Formats: sequence, C-alpha cells, structure tokens
Amino acid sequence: MISILIPVYNYSVVKLVSDLHAQAIALPCPFEIIVADDCSDAEYIEQNAAIEKFLNVRYIQVSENMGRARIRNFLAHEAQFQYLIFMDCDAEVCSDTFLQTYYTYCTNTVLVCGGTAYDSQKTEKNKMLRWRYGLQREQISARQRNTRPNASFSTFNFLISKSIIIQIPFNESIREYGHEDTLFGFELHKHGYKILHIDNQLIHKGLDENAVFVEKTKRAIEGLFTLLHNPAIDQAFFSDITLARFYSKVIQYRLRTCIKLIFILTQPLIKAFLIGGTAPMRVFDFFKLGYMCTLS
Repeated sequence: MISILIPVYNYSVVKLVSDLHAQAIALPCPFEIIVADDCSDAEYIEQNAAIEKFLNVRYIQVSENMGRARIRNFLAHEAQFQYLIFMDCDAEVCSDTFLQTYYTYCTNTVLVCGGTAYDSQKTEKNKMLRWRYGLQREQISARQRNTRPNASFSTFNFLISKSIIIQIPFNESIREYGHEDTLFGFELHKHGYKILHIDNQLIHKGLDENAVFVEKTKRAIEGLFTLLHNPAIDQAFFSDITLARFYSKVIQYRLRTCIKLIFILTQPLIKAFLIGGTAPMRVFDFFKLGYMCTLS
C-alpha cells in the first residue's frame, strides 16, 4: 500500500533506511522501500548496498545521472503501491510515529507535506550559513505553511498518491539545483490540487559547507533566470518565488544597473561575510538579488 522512495547521490542512506524499515514493518499494510542511486561515487554505492539485506527494500543503480526531477519521476513509475512517500537522502527520522502519521492520511487521493526540521544545537562554523538559513527560512510550522500551501511545497518530505504524480510529473527540463519543487507545487495548484501541510518533519542532516552553499545558491539563481526567460513556463509561477518578485520590481523601476554595480563592487566583501557563516539573512538576500542582476 505504501512505497517509500529515496533518490540518493553521494550520501549514505543505511541509517535512514534502517530506521524507516523498523517503522514500516509495524504498519498494518504492505510496504516497500526503493532507493535509486543517481550515479554516486563507488564508495557510496558500496556503503548503500548494505540496505539490500532488509526485507522489501530495493536498491537501484541507474546508468546515467538523471537529476533531481527525472529521478523522482523514475521512482514513481517503479513504485508498485498507490501511496508514495518521497524524501531526500540526507534526512533523519526524528519521530517513532513518522510513518504511522503518514499512514493515517492514506485514504482516497492525498497530497501531504510533512516539513523540514534542523538540529537545534549549533553546527560547525563552516556549515553555519546553511544551518541558519534552514532554521530561519525552511523550518516552518504546518500552520504557517498552510497559509500558502502550494508555494510552501518541498520535495524533502511528502506523501502523494501515485495517480497524481503520474498525471503531473516533475518538470525534467530542470536539472540544476533548486526550484523543481516550487514549479511542481505551482503545477499542482493549476490542476486543482491543494497541498495539506502537517507537522511530521524529518531532520535535514546533509548541510553544505558555507562556500559550497553559496555556489549552489548561484546555480539555483542561474536556473531561475533561465526559467524567467522560458516561454514554456507560466509567468504566474514566479509570483510564488520571493527573489523573482523582487527582481521584477527591480526591472520595473529600472534599478538593475544600479544594483548590479553595487553588487560588483561589494561582492568580495559580501561573499567573505557569507562564507564566514555569521552574515544576517538580509545580506544573503541582497547577494542573491545582486547576483541575479548581473546575469544576462
């Protein structure tokens, strides 16, 4: 009845699968856990092969790197059951009733987002930027997320009917880091599906180092800029993205050149501040907007 689906790339999922399996065997329904490896390095493939010892667990190694959207569509087609629980590989189970909570929603057509949590204890200084961003921008209660349910959708941890994702797959043209979840939430809204948010979080453990997170953010901004100029993307989608809304105002008031020049002059200082891990999130916001203004 429940398929637990985990795309993985260069991360060990042995503990995650072990914890999930211990809960799954207690459920009053059939289950499977499918892990799809998106061309990880050999050391991670060797580590993760250990999960095959668990009953009803499949470990699939794909022959080419699919990317974040395509591999989720692939997992949906591989699943044999009607209710799919997706999660990222760098998640950690923090509740003994995580699967049981989702099981109670497995009736009719469902679309439920459990949410993301972060460790309350401070992380290492070289990962502080990602940890602080997660705490301030991603660890949001279900009550808050339900005020803008589709815009708050995240692929990190959600339950969905297989029929929905087969009808509305992830957009596979998005291969780079970022925005495939927001676009998916927007497409669900267009088709009349409303996401229910609940407090059934997983902890995000795979924190990038500060410098890596800055570079990933730049790649996500480049991807967003490409989407903005893609005629196949409904422009209403961008109203769900804060950066896109601010950039639209910048263009409207002809401030792009001014912000671009300020950014170019201050970028080395701002980047160093961000990599130091203690910069306020508003500095990070300006970095994103400024970098967006440099793209053409």
